[in-house]
Amino acid sequence: MEKSIMHPNAPEIEASLLSTIIISPDNIYNCIQLLNADCFYTSKHRIIWEALIAMHTAGSIIDVPKVFQYLKDNNKIEQIGGASAIVDLTNQYFTSDINGYSKILYQKYMRRKAIEKAHKLIRSSYDESNDIFDVLTNTKESLISILSPDVSRVNTAHSIINNNLIHIKENLGKYQEVTGVPTGYEHFDKRTGGCGDGWLMIIGGRPAMGKTTFVLNVAWNAYKLFNKSGIFFSGEMSSKQISHLIMATESGIPASDIKKNRISQFQLEAMFDTFRKKHPGVFLIDDTPNPALTHILAEATKAKMQHDIDFVVVDYIQLVKAKGSSRHLEVSKISRELKALARNLNIPVIALAQLSRAVESRPSKRPQLSDLKESGDIEQDADLVSFLYRPEYYGIEKDEDGMSLEGITYLMTKKNRHGEVGTDLLYMNKSTSSFEMFDIQGQEAIPVEKYDKKLIEMQDMNTIELDFNGEPLPF
Repeated sequence: MEKSIMHPNAPEIEASLLSTIIISPDNIYNCIQLLNADCFYTSKHRIIWEALIAMHTAGSIIDVPKVFQYLKDNNKIEQIGGASAIVDLTNQYFTSDINGYSKILYQKYMRRKAIEKAHKLIRSSYDESNDIFDVLTNTKESLISILSPDVSRVNTAHSIINNNLIHIKENLGKYQEVTGVPTGYEHFDKRTGGCGDGWLMIIGGRPAMGKTTFVLNVAWNAYKLFNKSGIFFSGEMSSKQISHLIMATESGIPASDIKKNRISQFQLEAMFDTFRKKHPGVFLIDDTPNPALTHILAEATKAKMQHDIDFVVVDYIQLVKAKGSSRHLEVSKISRELKALARNLNIPVIALAQLSRAVESRPSKRPQLSDLKESGDIEQDADLVSFLYRPEYYGIEKDEDGMSLEGITYLMTKKNRHGEVGTDLLYMNKSTSSFEMFDIQGQEAIPVEKYDKKLIEMQDMNTIELDFNGEPLPF
């Protein structure tokens, strides 16, 4: 008789997580962003998890007597093994690695779901009445859903505010100017606070405005200067072309020379020295042409789980493919799903967007929100919308004050849910494919390496002493 195969599971890991939460309830916050009831394979552990979630959501105190009473009141105490089960659990198991154990459990759950989907795929593939293209498409979408944790985000206002106040108390007398992922451009970061967790950020512009160069600079600055990790989806340019732009930015050698291999021995050695330097993070490039939305969602989620990435870049929205009866509905779905991706992974998603030709028909070529191509939902879903505008491209050589506009690029923030709108100036070095900060007073470009790192650090400030002892708020 063939031996049955046990589904992937880890009962000791489950027990350790539950015990740790009961002993130290604040640990539940590190679990609920990833785990759901289905992640617990053992039925009694699933029942205890559901009880803990229900108690947490209701704002109840979590400890051994309270958990016991909750299970008793809901006629579930016998299902977990009786009155002594909770005491035995907390006496035998504990972990200080909540995050690591949570990931192990979720991966076990992923394996079980993958096995389930694989069996369904086999059955559907044998059935000749099924359209095989529909079968494969549905399977792909269902597999992607496994990568996106479906967890309860319900929480009480009391616990959320109390945690915020505790954080403020721990950093009392200090403030942080840039709390999100820094871009390397000071004025823009001061305006936005950096690329915030859960944000969808849209960078728009007409062709030749430098969109790809700018967003690649932002991503590389975050990686190189601030030790952030990210994934860059390039639907138009190959990874080799992207690497040429990075090499040009880093070395100061024109990208055209790098492409043609017009490099001296000295320049080659200098580049080897530059790229030998190790950085703590990872910079991933996916150059799938015209990527499907499902591909982006899956790869970004996988990168988050494997490398704990800090940001996602998509170049650009109009190249992404998605299901829809019209292109307008497709683009609407893309922007909506990219926003959901940002929320689910709790990191910024920065997406480029082409603008309509309406810009060219106006006397002033400055972009407007209504110029976003193919869907107004992009504007609606975005937390921030900024446009790149280079007057020089349209033959405008000086501004109204007589300042030369050679290389000057306007970064025009037209929508900002979390801060101010306005315009910041950048300087574009076309030969090295790089953007630098621009000091309008000194009329000079400033390398991003001179970014004031104090902006991303907690800084002291004068404040009154507050009497707050961290006790729960009275509501």
